[in-house]
Amino acid sequence: MSIKSQLVLCSILFFVFSNPVVFADQLKIGKLVLSGEDRILVLASHPDDDILGLGGVIQQAVATKLPLKIVYLTNGDSSKWFFIIDHNHPENNPGAVNSIGIVRRDEAINACHTLGVDQQDLIFSGYPDIATLNIWHYHWNQSSAY
Repeated sequence: MSIKSQLVLCSILFFVFSNPVVFADQLKIGKLVLSGEDRILVLASHPDDDILGLGGVIQQAVATKLPLKIVYLTNGDSSKWFFIIDHNHPENNPGAVNSIGIVRRDEAINACHTLGVDQQDLIFSGYPDIATLNIWHYHWNQSSAY
């Protein structure tokens, strides 16, 4: 299976499992019951994927005081698609495009605060949105950058 096929498959699986409400009936997934021994690690591609996909799990973890961390791969910056969808035109100004990452990061912090998640439990990896595929493709199995 090619890398591209693997990435598409991973994307489909992420979408399916990050949208349990939509696919629960098709996948016959039962209700998730968390115990006092559980620890929750949410991995999100960008801000809002955590809330849209696992908001209920996050709420349940906070309510039962379970250890919880949310890791964002990107801040959602450099997304030219945002401007096309939200502003009806493309944007080529790097400053404007990067500022979206700051807005989306702040929105994630506020959304998680609303659910009762402490900001110290949010981890922003800072990888560039959209360019992560290039990083994967051109730097996989290369010598360490460190």
